[in-house]
Amino acid sequence: MSAFPIKSISGVEDSLADFVFDPLDAEFLENPYPVLRALRQDHPAHWHEGMRSWIFSRYDDCREILHDTERFGADPRAVGQELPPARVSIQTLDGEEHARIQRVVVAALQEADFTLVERRMARLLRRPPGSGADTVDFVQDIALPVTTRATLSLFGLPADAEERIADSSTVIVRSMMHGLLTEGETDALAARAAVTDILDTWYGRTGDGLLGAIHRRPEAAALDRTALLNSLRVVLLAGINSTQRLLSLAVRTLLARPRGLKEFRAAPSGNRAVHELIRYEGSAQSAARFCRETTTLHGRRVRRGEQVVALLGSANRDERRFADPDGLDLDRHPNPHLGFGRGTHACLGIPLTLSIARGTLETLGRDHPGAALAGPVVIEPNPALRGLTSLPVRLR
Repeated sequence: MSAFPIKSISGVEDSLADFVFDPLDAEFLENPYPVLRALRQDHPAHWHEGMRSWIFSRYDDCREILHDTERFGADPRAVGQELPPARVSIQTLDGEEHARIQRVVVAALQEADFTLVERRMARLLRRPPGSGADTVDFVQDIALPVTTRATLSLFGLPADAEERIADSSTVIVRSMMHGLLTEGETDALAARAAVTDILDTWYGRTGDGLLGAIHRRPEAAALDRTALLNSLRVVLLAGINSTQRLLSLAVRTLLARPRGLKEFRAAPSGNRAVHELIRYEGSAQSAARFCRETTTLHGRRVRRGEQVVALLGSANRDERRFADPDGLDLDRHPNPHLGFGRGTHACLGIPLTLSIARGTLETLGRDHPGAALAGPVVIEPNPALRGLTSLPVRLR
């Protein structure tokens, strides 16, 4: 999640009561970082009435929310709220329920062969859609196909599942705004169930990929099947959604610099460079948790049952934690950014994301060193999962 224009109702900027934070403001969606800086400085703990949530913007507070699962949990049922069956997954489970599913998925991911993924990405970049024309829409022509096909390949899913999953994914992403927009929630639940049904159809039928690897693990049989498949849906959609967004954001960041692609290729470590691009302009801008017991954070009393939102995009630019936070240092080390989350609910697909991003950016820089921005960029109007819907790029 993120925010924007700091507006004052009475003209008193430093009054919490007079502070208005609009995450859907067009200026904020275009460039949230000046407003996030102002939040960190003047309103690091802010109650947002529209979301009925506490919003925290400094690094230490966000990290504490992510790590302290005793006080801040992901499962709303622990505070007396409902959780629809389609949403029961590693994303919303806590404790041993979460840990049992996580162990199975992580073990299977560790066995995955990412070289196949990288080869398929390279082929797509060598023969971009619309051959003949040197300008492509990087989001629609490269990033989405790359991440979708790579992730389906990793899971062992057939190519004909691509369209159905893509349609459901679009509906789900629109609902991921921490209560800012409530319309579409019913459709999003149906879309989640639809993707889980696709996984259910192929689970046990394919010996390939992640689905086959998990089905073969004896401990998987003891897990709740629906919760396991919902969890695999979370990993699948993260591989497609989050990765294509951060990939497109990374390309825009590099092409906005005179020697951006050359700097990436010259970086001592491709993984380190990708981590810095995620810190600088990550897709995951926020994470929400539920307060499990009344507590105090940054001097604010947070009551049991209230939602807290950690602004990861703000934490990753916190001058208290990072030197020159608004600068891009592709060899930054250490780089303890929160772009993949932290703690027990950290992203499970980090190896896949790093493999796709590193491979795509290295191939782009090698085969199209003169690539340049070729038109206006269109920002997706989602402050929680930052991304682009169009990125015209001239390949040369």
